[in-house]
Amino acid sequence: MSLKMMAARILESHPFGYRLAVFLLDNFDFLLPHEMDYHGFPVLARKIDFPYKTILDLGANRGHSGRAFLKLLSGWRVVSFEANPNHSTRLRHIKENNAGRYDFVIGAVSDKNGGEVSFYVPRYAAVDLHSAGALDEKDAREGAGGAYPKLADKLSMQKTPPAC
Repeated sequence: MSLKMMAARILESHPFGYRLAVFLLDNFDFLLPHEMDYHGFPVLARKIDFPYKTILDLGANRGHSGRAFLKLLSGWRVVSFEANPNHSTRLRHIKENNAGRYDFVIGAVSDKNGGEVSFYVPRYAAVDLHSAGALDEKDAREGAGGAYPKLADKLSMQKTPPAC
């Protein structure tokens, strides 16, 4: 196991470590890509004559994957979709730093017909566990509880109004 993988495992073992990991990924491009499977995308890109050269990043969160794609696939564009409007500022910053190569949409697709949806983000103390966020409160709670089973009964839920 690489040093990077060991550090990720330690940081992800508690919400406070998760918060630190998010800070590090937000601010240090050398840590990207943050998962090994991203290195397969340049291999695929070389094998496919795809004229549009655009990656769709569904569930952008804070843009870590989008930034990894930008880093690994020079000449490609990334369009990110994110349901949580709280990430707008961060995604806008990425767009400004990658003019012409990055864009994003704040919105969600749901199986609910019509109406508005809300986005739920689990919290532990003051730490938003946005990677477990979901359009359904039960799904958000189960996602965070699965990641931190010993803390499941200490999680609160932040309900975010719909973005669109």
